[in-house]
Amino acid sequence: MARRILAIMRHGGTHLVKPILKQTIGSSKGGKGDTILKFPTGGEVIVCTRDPRNRIVSSFRYKQFRVGRHPSASDDHDELLSRYMAGTDIVQYMHKWADQWMGLPNAHYISFEDFLTEDSAVLAVSGAAEYTGIEVTEEAIRNLWLMFYRNSPTYTGKHSRWQDWFGTKSRAVWKSHNGKLLTKKMGYR
Repeated sequence: MARRILAIMRHGGTHLVKPILKQTIGSSKGGKGDTILKFPTGGEVIVCTRDPRNRIVSSFRYKQFRVGRHPSASDDHDELLSRYMAGTDIVQYMHKWADQWMGLPNAHYISFEDFLTEDSAVLAVSGAAEYTGIEVTEEAIRNLWLMFYRNSPTYTGKHSRWQDWFGTKSRAVWKSHNGKLLTKKMGYR
């Protein structure tokens, strides 16, 4: 039997996407960090994308959480995020990830954003199941989505939205790191 691969970058939705797909199509392996970065000969490849701007905010929030700091409403989110982007190689890393995984022939692509609502998650998982030739009921997908989405560890209780964080400074750093090109590579606007 050919191996199945699920490629998700860290903070790209592993907490929500991976357990649902693991339960439905058995396509999960890997620990911390990226989920599976080995491309086998043959087999199915499912690539899960996430808007890279949301991924940056998620990574920043996670790093703040890890050191016991939670940015408050009074913090200058734009200033904090722009310093984070400028002081790490996160954007370059995502460019490399996109170059490796985006545009693979015969791969099946889904997005983290597809898993944010129950109906779009059903469509995404149904498409992945069809791609792999595995039968899964809509009811099973809905039950898994409810189970994992309700218990999704987001550290703050909600998923990152770049629009709430990117200001003038963050947009300037994003632009200087070819963020627009990365957004396009990843299939976002």
